[in-house]
Formats: sequence, C-alpha cells, structure tokens
Amino acid sequence: MDNLIVVTHAHVMQIDIDEGKAVGVQAEVKGKPVTFRAAKEIVLSAGAINTPMLLERSGIGQPSRLEALGIPVHKALPGEGENLQDHWNAYLKQLVT
Repeated sequence: MDNLIVVTHAHVMQIDIDEGKAVGVQAEVKGKPVTFRAAKEIVLSAGAINTPMLLERSGIGQPSRLEALGIPVHKALPGEGENLQDHWNAYLKQLVT
C-alpha cells in the first residue's frame, strides 16, 4: 500500500490538534522525538488504557482534570479516562478427587 507507513519502536506521546482537527502525532522513535503529519486522517488504536491517556495528554477529556494538569482543553469530553479497569485474568486449575 502506498498510503501506509509502518514505524516500529515508536511510542506516541500526543496528538497534534489544529482548529479542532487531529493533524498529526508526536512520538518517540528509538528514543528520538519525531512528529508525523497526516494528510487526511489519524486512526488511534492504543488499547483500553493508552487511548484515554493519549486523548487526555492531547487536551481531549474532562476540562477540570486537564486544567488541573496544565493541559489546554481542545475538546471537552466528560467521562474520558473514567472507570478504567485492567482486565486481569487468573486461571486456577485444581484436581478434585
């Protein structure tokens, strides 16, 4: 595909937002800061924990929380980052005789 670039060893730090639209992402690639710009769209898929974290770092979330952290609010989204739960599984095997 000529419209897809896969970058390994990258850790996205923040979404760049301009006039209410996601226009790029700031990342660290192998420990070096890199900014990627999008021509059309950004698909965010960072899992149940990292997606809300990225949104909040980028100014999307509960305004009172963002303001308390000194993050400019780009989009008020009450409830973002609330009630997060890891889905730990414990498997027990027992032999009953």
